[in-house]
Amino acid sequence: VGATDTPPSRLRALKRHFMSIQWTSPTMIGAFKVAVSFFQVASTFPITFRIDWPDSFGLISSLGRLTGLDISLLLPTVACVSSQYDYFETLLLFTTAFPITITIILCCPYLLTRLLGSMYHGGSTAHPKHDRMQQHCLRAVLLWFFLIYPT
Repeated sequence: VGATDTPPSRLRALKRHFMSIQWTSPTMIGAFKVAVSFFQVASTFPITFRIDWPDSFGLISSLGRLTGLDISLLLPTVACVSSQYDYFETLLLFTTAFPITITIILCCPYLLTRLLGSMYHGGSTAHPKHDRMQQHCLRAVLLWFFLIYPT
């Protein structure tokens, strides 16, 4: 460590390194997906396996609960509605109907583009923004499936 390597200069170097990271690169997106998947799976261990887990694992599993998408816990009105159904009906409602509804909503802009293309441009794929909307729809649906798949 040199004489000029003071804590403020180390902080500046760390800030430069942090700002130089390509956060949207495929490597960073892949690392983010792996981390989210790990936390989602790890959050189910205390429920699935009745073991006295160490406190440090309790912290990891509680962080994992933040990455899960249990809609009945997120919205109080949904929790009230789900109390009217038995366990199987609630499971069926929130693990199938809700994800299918969100998937349809995510596809609506693409479907509208196809409709407008067939109405005003001579074909369902003839709209000028068809390809771009198709890519956006695919990315949104794949991200949605990635988020809900482990939960």
